Amino acid sequence: MNCPINVSEETTHAIFCNMKTVKRDYSLFSECDCDELGTDSCNKTSGECICKANVIGDRCDQCAPDTWGFLSGNGCTHCNCTIASNDTQCDAVTGE
Repeated sequence: MNCPINVSEETTHAIFCNMKTVKRDYSLFSECDCDELGTDSCNKTSGECICKANVIGDRCDQCAPDTWGFLSGNGCTHCNCTIASNDTQCDAVTGE
């Protein structure tokens, strides 16, 4: 098998090479199962979801504690609860 110089012997099971073309065996890549609203991107190799600001969960499907606004699709915003509040967690939808 003629491969580019930088392709090691151990990667030849994943990459099939010749002098004109390099093709990938896409069966070796993971499928992403991320929530569209909370995800910035997905690592196609590992299937890991990369969450937007203040979004958590394996699927990037919820706001971090003390944040709100998941449904905006722009990440979550910190709660602005005043000192007089009984709790630091605001309403997950309205932020109040």
